Amino acid sequence: MRFSKQKTLPLICLLILCMLIPAENPLAGPDKQKVHAHWLFASHRKQGHKILPIQGGPRIQLQGPVVMENDPIPPKVLLGDSSGYLHLASKKGEAELPPDQFAIEGWLRLDSQNSSGGILSASHPNGVKEGGWALGQEEGKLVFLIREGNLPMETKLIAKQAMNVTQWHHVVVNAKADHFELWMDGQLASRQDRLESTIPYPDTLHYEIGNWKVDAQRQPMEGAIHELYLLNQPATAKEIATRFNEKNGYFPPPGPEPKRLAIGYGPFVDWTSRSSVQISWNMDFETFTHIDLLGPEGEFREFRAASATKKHQVHFDELKPDAEYRFRIHGPSEGDHAQFSRLYTFDSSFHYAPIELREATEAPSVAISDKSIGQSVDSLLHFTGADKGFALLIGTSESQLAHAYALATASELKVIMVDNSPTNIHAARTKLDEAGVYGERVSVHEGDIQSLPYGPFFANLILMEATKLAQLESSTEEIKSLLRHLRPAGGYLCVPCPTSTTQIEQALRKTLQAPDLEWRSLTLESSWVTARRGILLGSGDWSHQYGGADNSSCSQDALVSGDLGVLWWGDPGPRPMPDRGPRNPAPISVNGRLYIQGDRILFGLDAYNGTILWNYFSPEMRRANLPRDCSNMIGTHDYLYVAQGRHCIGIEGHSGRREMVFEAYGKDTSMKMDWGYLASHRDMLIGSSVKAGSGYLGDDGEWFEEDHPEDVSRVVSSHLFAMDR
Repeated sequence: MRFSKQKTLPLICLLILCMLIPAENPLAGPDKQKVHAHWLFASHRKQGHKILPIQGGPRIQLQGPVVMENDPIPPKVLLGDSSGYLHLASKKGEAELPPDQFAIEGWLRLDSQNSSGGILSASHPNGVKEGGWALGQEEGKLVFLIREGNLPMETKLIAKQAMNVTQWHHVVVNAKADHFELWMDGQLASRQDRLESTIPYPDTLHYEIGNWKVDAQRQPMEGAIHELYLLNQPATAKEIATRFNEKNGYFPPPGPEPKRLAIGYGPFVDWTSRSSVQISWNMDFETFTHIDLLGPEGEFREFRAASATKKHQVHFDELKPDAEYRFRIHGPSEGDHAQFSRLYTFDSSFHYAPIELREATEAPSVAISDKSIGQSVDSLLHFTGADKGFALLIGTSESQLAHAYALATASELKVIMVDNSPTNIHAARTKLDEAGVYGERVSVHEGDIQSLPYGPFFANLILMEATKLAQLESSTEEIKSLLRHLRPAGGYLCVPCPTSTTQIEQALRKTLQAPDLEWRSLTLESSWVTARRGILLGSGDWSHQYGGADNSSCSQDALVSGDLGVLWWGDPGPRPMPDRGPRNPAPISVNGRLYIQGDRILFGLDAYNGTILWNYFSPEMRRANLPRDCSNMIGTHDYLYVAQGRHCIGIEGHSGRREMVFEAYGKDTSMKMDWGYLASHRDMLIGSSVKAGSGYLGDDGEWFEEDHPEDVSRVVSSHLFAMDR
């Protein structure tokens, strides 16, 4: 089926309401000024045999087999008799130990009360009685041991109440000036006076996480640790209670294993700014919006909505740059079983829009911020649709400076101005810099039209004044050089016309004679003469995995021959891409656009200059093992189509908007179906239905050379169908 736009209209008010209610601000944990060391046990913190601290140190050295899990949440390290251990330091000088007044804080889960085991220990290798301190548990009760000054025996604090097995607990140790405290789940669990102010640390040290030494014997904790803090001063009762209450909702309650929540459509993560995203998804039934977000340093945010709906949208802002975030979606409980989605990931470093303009050092001059030219440029951008990529402006007159300023402030275009006069260039740079657009969005270069140092096809817009263009009439080489830089398949040569456009258009048609230029006059708030460059004559498209729907591995391109060269290079680069071993869908190129499927992230690029037009995260989008399956992505002149789950999504090629949704056909409604084969021919969308979950994902070491019966017939279609796309 196809979801019509009419069916979504009644939900617009609810969706807008969800978008207007931002998710809660991030819970940042202790003040960074008070943090001596912070370790988060998430897989992205692991590098080889080390776990990097969020703050402070030292780094954790992994000794033996150590298992870290992100899903089911929370991210954690699993500990027990059969696991390795987490080593911090063996010498006092390497340990970076806290001052005599300090705090230990963390989240942990105990899986057995049958034995004792350490959580964090900085003691003599023979035990605390010879120096240092250790936090652990005995028969399920929290225990803190510390050697004070020259006292003959260690001081011992024991919690009044035992920890619940399989429950996540918030634990805090405070070493204050006159006493010690042991806290559990926001409540004081034990207190004892402090007799000595100093802590004697031995030169040889047992500084480890997940175990302690008793009579020189290592005793590991059986359970899991999510994160640990060492603070350089004790925490207050208010701070402890606040941090427990803020993050407690993130951890699953003790009980049966949670069930996996199936998301009907999505989820999708779309950028709304450099530091904010919108997460959206649809369910097959009405339920309350409930989502958790975990930041790169363990920050926790939670969003809940009070009304039930099938369509959900949540906005998260204040994201840190260059960081991985994880989120999960809650569903309604089934009996004693909680329901959660998989733990999904997105990376805030994959934002490619130009940086925001800085504040102007001075108010822009009246000429450069001319409102009439601003309105004229707005009309031009709306008409051409060229709001991203590159704009080439010939000349640095006051009018051209105003056009450059308007383009930079009204679009995401990178503007390049060219002039052959050093005096004009210096003056233009000064004015644009004062206006706050030079460098970030506008550059001014010295050069002549005939020898511009740019590659071919890069300019989405070329703006030139009519008087300047008229001077080219006698120079065929300059005309060819100018057109060489204009992007095929939608690049525009634009001439502002303060007077009648007809006379100028006729003159320009005569001057610029090219078979792939389509001339058109535009008269709105002001007048323009435009020439749109069509597709390169003889060029072809690569719209399917193997060329076209016929799998011919031929694009019908008549232009490519001989040696190839580099047209552009740049983002997105290798980081967002999956390993090539699972044999993933290849990029496709249609109508001057390049579509690239990364590791659960989708990109739309300008094929001629490499501009990333759009990208979004789609954590459930994955297809691998194409020798035995088929690609989930095809392109047409105007749309990209991506199969995901039981749906095929129609994505507008330039904007990346998900405008259409089709559903796989299947008569047997008792069996859940996914969308398998995908192709297009003219106005038809061709697809097939396969058993849900039969596709290859290429995750977690999945290998594709097996020939077991269940693998041989794994991806087999039950229905073949065609739809009006």
